[in-house]
Amino acid sequence: MNTKETILQELEQTPEPLLGEVLHYLLYLKALHEEEMEDLEDIRIIREEIRREGTIPWEDVKKDLGLVD
Repeated sequence: MNTKETILQELEQTPEPLLGEVLHYLLYLKALHEEEMEDLEDIRIIREEIRREGTIPWEDVKKDLGLVD
């Protein structure tokens, strides 16, 4: 039996009042996964930009932000 079948079997045996909580948790996990995938895509894009354009020295960044004189 695979994971999906096991979950479906457990759902069949779960009392109705708990199913709302199960659904809420599943939607939370899916949203969390989607955010993680978006973050990973952002990291991939940034790594590609760094590979293509190089990096900026930290001191230059601080100067540009007015954090040092």
